[in-house]
Amino acid sequence: MVQEAFENAGFVNYKEIKSQEPLIGLRYYDSSFPLSESNRKTISFYADADQHMDQYLSTLKSMIEDGSMPQFLLDREKIKQEFGHTTFIVAE
Repeated sequence: MVQEAFENAGFVNYKEIKSQEPLIGLRYYDSSFPLSESNRKTISFYADADQHMDQYLSTLKSMIEDGSMPQFLLDREKIKQEFGHTTFIVAE
């Protein structure tokens, strides 16, 4: 879909470069990362986290207590390996 949009706009030599590395390094794996107000203000992914903090904390607590957090992280890692953490698109 993205490639088609680029081609329709007249771009050629479309290339997707998938990066497996999180832009924020190992902090990506820190489940407490969004708890910090400064982190939420810095990383746009967490921009609306304040609105959902109670739900986030409840879910996080449940996943830690029931032991599902490691599997959740492994599942996310599988998706990241397939699609990349970040995809850069280059076209001329």
